[in-house]
Amino acid sequence: MNSTRMKIDLTYKRNLRAFLLIISLILLGYGFGYAQDSSLTYSLKEVVKISLEKSPKMLEATTRFENQYWQYQLYKSDYRPQLQLSGDLPEFNRSITSVTQNDGSEVFKPRSYANSSLDLGITQKIGPTGGEIGISSQLGRIDQFADSTTVNYLASPAVITLRQPLFSYNPYRWDRKIEPMKFEAAKRQLVENKEAVMVEATDLFFKLLLAQERKNTAILNVANSDTLLQIANGRFNLGKLAENVLLQMELSLMNARRDLTLAELDIDLSNLQLAMFMGMTGTDLLTLEIPNEIPEFTVNEQDALIQAKENTSVSLNFEVRKLEGLQMVGRAKGESRLNANISASYGLTKSTMVVDQLYTNPSDRQLFLLRFDVPIIDWGRSKARIRTAMANKELIDVYVLQEQQGFTQEILLLVRRFNIYRQNMEIAEKADEIAKKSFDITMKRYLIGKVVQLDLKNAQEEKDIARLKYIQALYDFWASYYQLRQKTLYDFETSKLIGE
Repeated sequence: MNSTRMKIDLTYKRNLRAFLLIISLILLGYGFGYAQDSSLTYSLKEVVKISLEKSPKMLEATTRFENQYWQYQLYKSDYRPQLQLSGDLPEFNRSITSVTQNDGSEVFKPRSYANSSLDLGITQKIGPTGGEIGISSQLGRIDQFADSTTVNYLASPAVITLRQPLFSYNPYRWDRKIEPMKFEAAKRQLVENKEAVMVEATDLFFKLLLAQERKNTAILNVANSDTLLQIANGRFNLGKLAENVLLQMELSLMNARRDLTLAELDIDLSNLQLAMFMGMTGTDLLTLEIPNEIPEFTVNEQDALIQAKENTSVSLNFEVRKLEGLQMVGRAKGESRLNANISASYGLTKSTMVVDQLYTNPSDRQLFLLRFDVPIIDWGRSKARIRTAMANKELIDVYVLQEQQGFTQEILLLVRRFNIYRQNMEIAEKADEIAKKSFDITMKRYLIGKVVQLDLKNAQEEKDIARLKYIQALYDFWASYYQLRQKTLYDFETSKLIGE
């Protein structure tokens, strides 16, 4: 009997030493973060950099800016000289038409002729007045086909033309105010979209990182539960452990294996989402480094608000919308009062049947026309149009004011969250360290029978929860860090504007 008991005790001690060795190796691996192949390991900054270079979202943002760029170039081209060549080469007409006779009567006669013309002109819009000035050179030729062919030429070597509306709405004056602001807002929006890519990359990074931490924790828990179950079986066989405790140990192992399977599935999904966002086509598993190094700086709420108002597209868009409201009122007023247009031209012209004489001693050519339109009775239509535009402007101003207030509150809350998340991260890091040490101590005490299995389970759960809370605290900090950059277009870490 004594010999059998000695063999059992010896076996138990060997199992205990083996268990302690396994636990030591596991804890060593846990402490060093499960070192993996560095060639597939990415830091947060590397993920952000790759996303900015290859992400489809970045391509989408660039394409949108190019669209805005060419719209702005189209606007600028309207204020540059336009050189155009037009003509008919030729217009042939053979028909029976009404011809006025010398006595004033009309007679239908057959006609056959060809009309050719060329017009080369340059025009320039006058932005401040809304008018247009141009100079052109014209050449025409008519071939009459009857019993004999006759040719007539008409030349206007130089004709200066002016078209000028009076008292009416001038769209060019408003465009000169609004369009440059829209383009500047588009440039800022491109930088903001880049920062938005960084925010989304950070979100996907930590989603995968949390999945990897859950898997690491699940692997440890499976190893721990399996080893503890073997020891529990030994104690049960010796009559030192109740059967219900053994069953709880088996259940813990099954739960740990289930958690490991779910964690692996979560990793597959999160890995695919991050890889696609980074523009990667491979199926390799991405291994992520925990971004423990936190930049040391604080953000003042008022400083952040000033930077947001001065740097972002949001503040510019507020001003654009206000100007567009004033533009609506200006258009309504301009279309409701006296509408007059001046057309004037001066040039030289000559008609001859000999082409060599076209530009010899030409005659002057003059035109002046004042056309006006005065609304006398419109049954209140003009007044209603103006009042509608003014009401719409007031509504726009109210919406803009509300959005400005909301924007201000968003920036202030973002700064407060950032500062709070920094503090929470320091607390979570300390809690993670304490939970690890507490679990190690509880494990050692459990092995020598000083604590029960429930205490060990609680310590393990606290350790797992503290670890995930630490990773979540890191995520909260880095997400708010990049959101703060996006909403202010200012790097508070280096005290520089983003995009310069």
